[in-house]
Amino acid sequence: MINICGRTFRNGICEASDRPQPVLRRICRSEIWSKLLHRSDNSQLRAPGQIAAPSPFRSGRSEGRAPERNSFPARHGPLLPKSVSRPVLSIVSGSDPSALSASRAAATGARTEPEAEFMRQGARGIQSIEVGGRILRALVDACEPMMLKDLAQAADLAAAQCHAYLTSLRHVGLVHQDPATGLYSTGNLALRLGISWIACSPLASAALEELRRFSGNTGVMSVLAAWGPDGPTIIHINAGASQGALNVRLGTTFSVTGTATGRVFAAFGNAPEIGDRIAADFDRSLPRSSIGTVLERRDFEKRIEATRACGYSVAEGVPIPRTNAVAAPIFDSGGALQFTAGLIGPEDELPVGPEAQPVRDLLGITARLSGLGAGAPAARAPLRA
Repeated sequence: MINICGRTFRNGICEASDRPQPVLRRICRSEIWSKLLHRSDNSQLRAPGQIAAPSPFRSGRSEGRAPERNSFPARHGPLLPKSVSRPVLSIVSGSDPSALSASRAAATGARTEPEAEFMRQGARGIQSIEVGGRILRALVDACEPMMLKDLAQAADLAAAQCHAYLTSLRHVGLVHQDPATGLYSTGNLALRLGISWIACSPLASAALEELRRFSGNTGVMSVLAAWGPDGPTIIHINAGASQGALNVRLGTTFSVTGTATGRVFAAFGNAPEIGDRIAADFDRSLPRSSIGTVLERRDFEKRIEATRACGYSVAEGVPIPRTNAVAAPIFDSGGALQFTAGLIGPEDELPVGPEAQPVRDLLGITARLSGLGAGAPAARAPLRA
């Protein structure tokens, strides 16, 4: 039971009315509403209880105790804002501690404790989709067909649970199972997702068109590389007239330290994983899973300085014998490195000197794509790999 301005409310119903009416309607017609409307300074008004008896959920309150004015503890809410509609909501919910906290948070714009904890932890997602993502990530990391038991172990799942998820992933096309061997690999929809990402990126689409035109006119192989989980990764290839002994295909990863493409990422990229990949390249105890020659750290640092100075990187005869390569960065409108465009070809067909026409053509392409103008920057001789 609460007494507000001479009116007695029990369980949210005003006892003074001829027939029961919700407390919200009675308060809107009461003296409280009039005072709130006409009071010029609301800064000293506090949330519910300041003009009512102590809240019924306070421990130790006796039933017959006289109401205390302005006795609502300050910790239950900040100063009431000047909006006149919010105090009514607070008073209505005053008999329920949880509702009181929620309504006061709504009135003041503050978050309740559960909401604050929710925001600290991040938005809650659908766990089953996240588990499916672990399975797909395991397939991508393995980069080869996998048995059920190996895939379940990589995804940290029981085999039966993993099989159930794989069944659904097969139905939507994200996973393929070889009917002859029973091995699992990524499905056609995974490929379409990757192609869609490239097609939906204006910068990637423009880069593919420029490189395709260049390879068609010159016969030189061109590649577009992006930073992947294992380092610089080829996402598109335009085959040249002479492939030679090149073993380059979609998904091939390059060493950060031992290739022209990798050194462009090291010189201009800002991905936090670049430093880890560089350290892994210099760790002789780790197996090498990417294409690239082995450099000493001091030699690598000199080449990075030269790459930054001239705007591109070259490799002559290494890591593929009698094959040259040149790579240049492609930046987005914010100046962040997005892709690396590269040319690869036999040394007698692809000169990589500072005055070589293929080098100047490549710099002109990357300059246009990066929004730096149609003219190619002046080519200066970098250190040879």
